[in-house]
Amino acid sequence: MSKQSLVKKFGRLYYLFYRIIHPCKISVQKGNRVELDKVFLNHCEIRITGSGNKLVVAPGFTRLSHCKITVCGTDCEVVIGNYNNFHLSAFNVIGDGCRLIFGNGNTLRDNTYIEVSEGCRVVIGNDSLFADDVQVRVSDWHSVLDKDTGKRINPSKDVVLGDRIWIANSATIHKGVVLSDDTIVGAKAFVTSGTYPPNSILAGVPAKVVKQNVCWDSELLPMDGQQ
Repeated sequence: MSKQSLVKKFGRLYYLFYRIIHPCKISVQKGNRVELDKVFLNHCEIRITGSGNKLVVAPGFTRLSHCKITVCGTDCEVVIGNYNNFHLSAFNVIGDGCRLIFGNGNTLRDNTYIEVSEGCRVVIGNDSLFADDVQVRVSDWHSVLDKDTGKRINPSKDVVLGDRIWIANSATIHKGVVLSDDTIVGAKAFVTSGTYPPNSILAGVPAKVVKQNVCWDSELLPMDGQQ
């Protein structure tokens, strides 16, 4: 019997049973809001400190397995839609007014790391696929200073990913990146600040558009002339 069938038959009891056999470590300071009702959590670690923060996972069929979510700050927001499947992923939301938003139907494979800080946001649309060891960062986590003025010159910037983004193994999406719908990012690519066109393939360090007018499918379809 499928998971959907079990939920339909047993409802909330099935979610409770799932939590019992897949225990999680959840620590939330007073003054923060967490909504994890009817979500499949499997040996996750969730830690929220500060105040006015919000973690909301849409009820239904989102599954977080061996994931770690850390929120530390004030008025931060983590929102995860339905039908997402995240495995061995880590989300660090550190600072004030940060946002990490997922749409629906996304898959994160092993060791995805997403960092949001300094009031920035990471927004990920729908139906995207992240392979192993993908990183998404809004900051450098160190300061670059102008030698004459002593002022910092490397501000953090938002990252916005559209729908149906495929990111291959060990790629990094850096601060200030906007990926349009149906973008493919090649393995070990380092994508730097900029807005990239839809239906394109990015590759290299730094990444550049190497092919356009493409889309992708999660199924390995036969080539023309093959059965």
